[in-house]
Amino acid sequence: MRRFILFQIFTQVIFLSAFLVCALPTAVIAQQHESYAPQFFVSLQDVPLMPGLTELTELTVVFDKPEGRIIESVAQIKSLSSDSVRAYYEASLPQLGWNRIGEDSFARQGEYLRMNFEIADGQSFLKITVMPHG
Repeated sequence: MRRFILFQIFTQVIFLSAFLVCALPTAVIAQQHESYAPQFFVSLQDVPLMPGLTELTELTVVFDKPEGRIIESVAQIKSLSSDSVRAYYEASLPQLGWNRIGEDSFARQGEYLRMNFEIADGQSFLKITVMPHG
């Protein structure tokens, strides 16, 4: 019986050691490449924030209604073209369940997402609005 208990302890120590050997390098690599982890809008946790965009959280508008949420988020576009931003979202949103229904328009599970590109004071912005569909 004592041999069996020692064997179990030995097995657990080996397993833990193997786990640490594998997990620690992964954690270090993930920390070093944290900027590569996908980021999402603060108020739209299901909409990615494209690298090169800066979310302007102070301009976020959120309404919760019985019919669904209405959220407007704004991001400043830095050194990117509107076409590259549009291409990014046309490629990434369908992977998250959003179906393209028109130029800069998507729908998913009773919601409608609209992208608007705006220029103010010589700076470019992307405004994303999500609202109930219908």
